[in-house]
Amino acid sequence: MDTINQMCLAALPGYAPRGTRDRAGQVRLSLAELDAALGTFIVTVYNNRVHSETGQPPQALWEAGGFLPRLPERGEREQAGTRCWPTHITCSRGPGPRAVRDRCC
Repeated sequence: MDTINQMCLAALPGYAPRGTRDRAGQVRLSLAELDAALGTFIVTVYNNRVHSETGQPPQALWEAGGFLPRLPERGEREQAGTRCWPTHITCSRGPGPRAVRDRCC
């Protein structure tokens, strides 16, 4: 979220960082305008800039088929002593994403 906040939202009209008095009163965009601005940012800027961890833009990884992490094969999981892995991840406010369903072999 920091990337979106720093690279996209901060440049939009009416941006009011945490601690701004009357943040709600600073609103300048409709939800449709905000949606359009976020979509444009993600498609044209974020997906085409080099990611610090992968060294490649997300769009290039997607097109090359390497966007999703490789799940370990069954033998690798058994050697590691784990037999379950997440099949569905959800994001919510809190410490981070969490697995909500596990698949066991």
